[in-house]
Amino acid sequence: MVHLVLCDSSQVQGLEIHGLDLPDSFGELITSGILVILLQPVYNMVSHFIQARLGIMSKFVPKVS
Repeated sequence: MVHLVLCDSSQVQGLEIHGLDLPDSFGELITSGILVILLQPVYNMVSHFIQARLGIMSKFVPKVS
């Protein structure tokens, strides 16, 4: 929120550094929040898939004692 008050759009200023682009308007902030909410189930599905895949693979790898 502080960054939105400190800067104008499309310039690196405020709390930004090179390589880190923070939202410059409330519209960008709201859009980012909506994208995070919508992509959480996708992340969870991929995470569960990878964990299940690694669990299956560990059954085929012999354990070293």
